[in-house]
Parts: sequence; C-alpha cells; structure tokens
Amino acid sequence: MFRKFMVVGLIFSCVLLSSVAYAIEGRYVGVLGGVNLLQKEHKKQHKISFKTGYAAGVNAGYGFCNNWRVEGEFLYRRNNIKTFHFHHNKVRCGYRRTLSWMVNGLYDFDFCYPVMPHLGIGLGADCSSLKIHFPCRHVKNYNTWFAAQAIAGFSWLVCDYTELSLDYRYHWSLSHQDNNTFKLAVKVCF
Repeated sequence: MFRKFMVVGLIFSCVLLSSVAYAIEGRYVGVLGGVNLLQKEHKKQHKISFKTGYAAGVNAGYGFCNNWRVEGEFLYRRNNIKTFHFHHNKVRCGYRRTLSWMVNGLYDFDFCYPVMPHLGIGLGADCSSLKIHFPCRHVKNYNTWFAAQAIAGFSWLVCDYTELSLDYRYHWSLSHQDNNTFKLAVKVCF
C-alpha cells in the first residue's frame, strides 16, 4: 500500500513540476466567467438583498517582460433580487444588471512554479440597471458610475500559448454596489 502511495505521489509531482509557469509576454485575449456576489443595499427608503448571480466577459491585454500586464476588460454581471423592502411592502421579483468597462494593471509573481499568483487593480466605468417588478407596475433605474477593483488570483500555464486563471475581484463603484466576483478565465497568447 505504501508503494502505491509513493508511485501516485511521484507521478503527481512529476506532472505538476513538468510545466513551469512563466509570466505572459506579448498580446493575449481571454474569456472569463464566474460567480458574482452582490452586497445588500440599505438606504433610508428601501433595503434590497440579492441572490448569487453570474459574471461573464472578455479581456485583451499585453504582458511586458518585467511581469507587469495591462489589460482591457468587459464584464457583464447579473443578480436577481432575493427580497426588496420598500416602506412596508415586500417584493421578490427583479434584478440588478451591470456592464463594466475596466482597464487593469496586474503583476505576476514568477516563482518558477506551475502555479503563479498575481495581484492587480483596475479603473473604469459601470453601467448599472435595477429593475423591480411591483404588482401594479415596473420600476427601472439606469446609472453610469466610476468603478474600481482589486484583483488577486492564480494562473496556471496549460501549454505554451494557453493560460488558465482563477481570480477574486472586489469591485466597487460610486453607486455603492460592491461586487465580489470569483471567476475562471482562459487566456490565449499570440
């Protein structure tokens, strides 16, 4: 039994250590998607809580030879309303939708391991809409706000031109809607 564990451990370590990660250099494009957690909204007149939603988008960027990357990102987020309290009324139908255009700066920590951590920040704009379905009518609210985000994650080089990454993004905007997004991305270098 001990030999089987040793053989499995040896094979596993050879697979993990066989592909050493390195920071992306040059142009890349990516597709991303994941889970979006939207903070509760508390104001004087109303309180809104949201269900777990989703995020999907694309990005394109350039990796410099000193481990820095700059990328443009377009991300769509949607969360359905869990509960909406307005004075003494309670509604459970509606959603918040956000389109984000961001410019991100990231740094890849190249430790010569298969998995490479990265940190970054981003600045941009959010176009946000809130739609609530009352029994008698529908309410829509559209706004465009300044937005910023902090990024932390890990990347794994699948092959010479393809990278898989897992990120956490704390996304903040002037609308006071804080998003916590966990996303998986596939990037292709060229």
